[in-house]
Amino acid sequence: MKMKNKHDLNEDYIKELANDIMLELNEEEIEMIASIDDLIKEKFAKVLNINTDGISAMHYPLENAHTFLREDSESRNIDQKIVLDNAPQTIDDFVVITKVVK
Repeated sequence: MKMKNKHDLNEDYIKELANDIMLELNEEEIEMIASIDDLIKEKFAKVLNINTDGISAMHYPLENAHTFLREDSESRNIDQKIVLDNAPQTIDDFVVITKVVK
């Protein structure tokens, strides 16, 4: 189901999104999410009205960006055989997991 208006957060769309991400929302939670739609749109409207003429894009918002990497230190590793033996389902050398995203 697609939203009729790209800015319309209705109950059906909220239910569809919740189902897509495997959440169970009750009616009270759905109403609460729908009620904040206007508030969110008002806040985004304020942000979109900020004059950014003459402002160059930045890749990193802070002037003192870290230009170094941390030391790469070996951490505790678990033997592959132990992982595979403890996995509920495997195929060859891979652990099989349940798909949770469409």
